Amino acid sequence: MPSFLASDIFKIVEVSNPFPLNLKFVLKDNQPNFNFAQPILYSILLDGKIIYIGFSYEDKQKDIRKSRWTKQLETILFRGYRVGLNKKAYLEFEKSLKHKLDKMEGDSIKIRKTDVMTSLNRIIFASKYWNEIEKLNSKNDTFLKRISFQIEDSPSKNTKRDFQDRVKELIELHKPCCNG
Repeated sequence: MPSFLASDIFKIVEVSNPFPLNLKFVLKDNQPNFNFAQPILYSILLDGKIIYIGFSYEDKQKDIRKSRWTKQLETILFRGYRVGLNKKAYLEFEKSLKHKLDKMEGDSIKIRKTDVMTSLNRIIFASKYWNEIEKLNSKNDTFLKRISFQIEDSPSKNTKRDFQDRVKELIELHKPCCNG
């Protein structure tokens, strides 16, 4: 099963949004030779432990790195410039992460609907690793070296439903902390 380090695929670009929601994950020029447009079942790992399981099927962007993986990094790390929070995620932010930011940074985070929504589970994850995540910037991708994307074996998966069912099975088996 092919595996790719996040630091080999993405570079970090800082945007003008206020910290912490101020990073964009952009594809590096030198990419691995792999068909990222095909239907793909994948897991995201931190230090070799599965933290998220997902899939891409009939990808409109024809590239899972752009359509899914950038969004996953933005929301799981709580650093993406497009990240939005619903009420549950915001309440978890207030409980577990806001106190780790300075007052102005914490007060700038509000409930907002975007196409890149984080979740309660992802806020908990970000809070747990915040001492390292907060240091991410265009000159420091150290935490990305700990994250990998692994393509899961899916030879008998032909329909979107097949992929959904397999993801559900794998989530029940591995119980990744960032799903849901």
